[in-house]
Amino acid sequence: MIFDDLDKCIDNMNAIKELEQSSDDLQRQERIENIFKSCISETVKMINAIQKGYVEFSFKISLEQKQNLLRLIKEYERSMNSQKIREDRVVYLQRECNLVKKEIAREWDRWYTNFSSSVINMLQNVKKIVENQDKVTFAVNKIKEGKNWDFKIEVLDRMKRGRMEADDIIRNLGLIKEVSVFLEKVSSGNATLSDLNDKVIRWLEEKKMTERLAISFR
Repeated sequence: MIFDDLDKCIDNMNAIKELEQSSDDLQRQERIENIFKSCISETVKMINAIQKGYVEFSFKISLEQKQNLLRLIKEYERSMNSQKIREDRVVYLQRECNLVKKEIAREWDRWYTNFSSSVINMLQNVKKIVENQDKVTFAVNKIKEGKNWDFKIEVLDRMKRGRMEADDIIRNLGLIKEVSVFLEKVSSGNATLSDLNDKVIRWLEEKKMTERLAISFR
């Protein structure tokens, strides 16, 4: 009888172990699937932000990164079509997703530097002659947020508002074409002595800006 009770107890313990193992397996699979969902979510976020960047600022990713994104999406589809997602597969997808994200972020950094430098320099060059200089500061700060984009739509929205505010500030100055073109060249570092004419010189003297602008002697 004792042996019967022992056998029953052992059977019960084995059953408990099996249940625990089954529970562990379920939890592990759930964790794997959550990581997989997170990868997809990050990729969708990237694509939405890239599309927004293109529509609002004509930002384009390279052909290489387009192909990497398409390949990543196809890998997701393959994984979803399988009955069970393996952990090593998810680790691979997570790594690939992070790599694509990192490379596109680098491309954005290069684009943003070119985009923002001329706009911000232009605003800084005319700040002293703007009636409400705080508006210049606010516009510059919104544009500067793009440096830490991180694929956030709201950052692009603030950048867009900053660019619109910058355009309004320049437009309200009522600059003649020659002066506007000259200031744009100064802001991008391309102004030379040949860009100066009587109208530009007169305007610079009136605004007391002759000593504040950098001009190349090419």
